[in-house]
Amino acid sequence: MKTYNKVLSIIFLLMFISTGFYIRSYINDTIIPAREALVLETLQQEIDLIYSKYAKKKYKDSKQSSIYILEAYTDRLNDQTTDELNLVIVKSSLNIMKKEEDRTNIEKVRLDFENLSDSQFPNVKVDALIGIAECYMFKETVSVVDVDNSINLLEQALDFSQDKELENKNLEKLIAINLIEKYEITKEFSSKSRAIEILIDRVNQLKESVNIEEYADSLVDLSLAYVKISFVDQLRTNLRKATEQMELASKTLPRKINPNKNARIMRMLGDVYYLRSKMPRLHNEAGPLYIQNVVRFQAISKRAYRKAEQMGVFHDIVPGVQEMRMLDAENRKRIESVNDNDGGGPMRTVIIDDEKIDDKK
Repeated sequence: MKTYNKVLSIIFLLMFISTGFYIRSYINDTIIPAREALVLETLQQEIDLIYSKYAKKKYKDSKQSSIYILEAYTDRLNDQTTDELNLVIVKSSLNIMKKEEDRTNIEKVRLDFENLSDSQFPNVKVDALIGIAECYMFKETVSVVDVDNSINLLEQALDFSQDKELENKNLEKLIAINLIEKYEITKEFSSKSRAIEILIDRVNQLKESVNIEEYADSLVDLSLAYVKISFVDQLRTNLRKATEQMELASKTLPRKINPNKNARIMRMLGDVYYLRSKMPRLHNEAGPLYIQNVVRFQAISKRAYRKAEQMGVFHDIVPGVQEMRMLDAENRKRIESVNDNDGGGPMRTVIIDDEKIDDKK
């Protein structure tokens, strides 16, 4: 009997031990991995949400969420995700500064981008180089050296992108924009011609593209470049070229395809015509013809504005328009009437009935 009880006890003990091993094995092989998988899935959803917030220009939210994820899940993040989240933090910081026109910490942001420019991950490296370039152009006073540094960084990013076969369509546009900034400072013809050449090539490349929005964007970029150049030289010629490109953009991307973007284009078209209505009269230009053109440009501008306002776009977009309106308001305080023959600015007191004006350019 004693032997029987002893054997039974041993059997029960072995069963208990084997059950314990089974439970432990089940926890280690099933429950813990399932829990870890759930944590990683939730973490990935949080990271995807951060990228989505950044894309929607919710920069403060994306920055704070990135900082939290990096601190709370350090051991669960791989090197690429860590670099990408740090990049979101720095890019968000720069965009917040741009929005608030606060340049206080621009040097710190530039150094943060520089640290990321050594990343082993190509997309992070390219974005970091672009970020450094943007920091040089966001200084209180931008010098020729700053512009050259910015252009060099963008060219590095472009060469690296092409080497790694990365898709980055905006780099050439950014280079062109900086070249125009340089032209405004130095008046060097080579900067202007190279910028326009880059933008025209981009238009031609996208002309046959199935993505008509990208093509319309390239036309807008070229138009805005002509506007900026017009502030330096050949005012009438360049504003006319700007008009042609913006008109083409409005036809390329009609309201039925993208109403919001079309409204922005119409607003910019109105801005360009507004600037044309403010052009000074030429010495050899007949007074009545000058007045007629001014009135026509005002009318077309107003019509374009109305179309934009139907979609809720009310703010000026084209460079120089806001400053011109402020100058106009100041002049209105001093000028009650204008002599049509002296070419001093008759557009400021002309009363127009724009419904009676035709659309000939």
